Amino acid sequence: MLSNLKPTYVKTGETLLWLGAAGIVLLLSVRTLVEAPVFCDSGYHLSIMQRMQEGCRLYTDIGFGYTPLFPHLLLWIERLTGIGSHYEIWLALHLCLLAGVAGWIFLLTQNATGSRRWGAFAAWLFYLSAFAVQGDAVLPEAPSLFCGMAALWLTVRPQSTPWRFLLAGMLCLCAFGFKQYGLGFTPLCLWMLLTRRENAVSGALWFLAGGAAAFALLYGWEPGFISVTGSSYGSNDIARIRYAKLGPLRYMPGAWRALFLLAFPALLTALLPPLYRTRGRIRWMLLCLAGIAGFSGQFYFSSGDHYFQYLFAFAAIGTSLTGAWMREQGRTELAVWGCLALLGVGWLLSRTAGYTTYGIRKQRQQVLAETVRSHVSPDSALLVFNATHFGLYYLTGRKPPVLNGRYCYSYGPLVLTETLMLQKMQASPYILKVRKTSGWELKETPDIQYFCSQCDTIWQDRSAVLLYHQTPLEP
Repeated sequence: MLSNLKPTYVKTGETLLWLGAAGIVLLLSVRTLVEAPVFCDSGYHLSIMQRMQEGCRLYTDIGFGYTPLFPHLLLWIERLTGIGSHYEIWLALHLCLLAGVAGWIFLLTQNATGSRRWGAFAAWLFYLSAFAVQGDAVLPEAPSLFCGMAALWLTVRPQSTPWRFLLAGMLCLCAFGFKQYGLGFTPLCLWMLLTRRENAVSGALWFLAGGAAAFALLYGWEPGFISVTGSSYGSNDIARIRYAKLGPLRYMPGAWRALFLLAFPALLTALLPPLYRTRGRIRWMLLCLAGIAGFSGQFYFSSGDHYFQYLFAFAAIGTSLTGAWMREQGRTELAVWGCLALLGVGWLLSRTAGYTTYGIRKQRQQVLAETVRSHVSPDSALLVFNATHFGLYYLTGRKPPVLNGRYCYSYGPLVLTETLMLQKMQASPYILKVRKTSGWELKETPDIQYFCSQCDTIWQDRSAVLLYHQTPLEP
């Protein structure tokens, strides 16, 4: 009788475990929809979409530092649904897209391990980890990952047709079109194609043909994107000079430390020799390790948390692969892996989603948005001095200053200089700034402070001030 009950208990326990895991991500998703403010980068992209809705063109009328598909996707959704300033709806769509990425990760891991359970674990791990790295913000990483992971799935499917390889190439180009770093999926897909048991060379050729065709279409539609592939961020090459001074892969040591020692310690078991006994294991583990190493190249430019979403996708797959294959080695090895995995998951749960944007909560952001709408006319240029409040461009519909015939959204210490900031201040009758600039932002120089002292204060509280000047002021 006990032998009959034991499988039932195991199955019930497993069901409860999966329900608890689903409950965690559901709770995080709901809390995000209720509490997450507009992140600065989200406000940047959504405000640019608003300018496009008014008839402005990327790169020509708007200084834009990324490849063009993300604002066009936002514009298409806006025209179809009329979401407007309801950021919660954008967040819901974004979370659905993250779930789609998790779905591709499930299929890829299931293909590699032959197990739905390990595929589900990888998908859950990615979705959970996304909240630890600004997954609670509307950003282009999600659609870029969606296209890249879909392309990978098409390259590993057995008995694939040339049309699937062609589509995979086009999807890889779309991953790049949503964000420049998505180009990293191209060599990963080529690796999986060239290590196939059938149609390896012909599949790779069809894949490259699809990517070339998509690139030609993108260039014919928005040729201006070529100007930003070197990460100038639409700021007249100021960032190029800054990047040249950063040195090779300045942020990579910290990024790798966060990934391997904090986020996914279970992936360390990938270094164990028994995991490489078969050709299939080598192929998949090299894919994961190459994905992590390759996308770490982002940290040459900056150390933004959302850059980790690319890395975490491959780390989630790799963690499930190591768990599945260590299970074959015996109970001791599986127990070691389980302890490491629990440490990683515990770390993720301890830091998922702070529901602030640089310390500003949703309620505070809404108060500031109402203040701006009350004092700044829709036709007047507004300079949001600090990235802290950049989401207000989207929430209020107000426009940034125009420099050299283009809307100038440039912000952040890698882009701004004193000269550029003073030009933006001179071109903006209204200036919203915090009283104390955070450490990582552009420092307020004496000339900037003097300029602000000449402006009228039309609103202020303990942490922010809204300035106004009617005529152009000199620094």
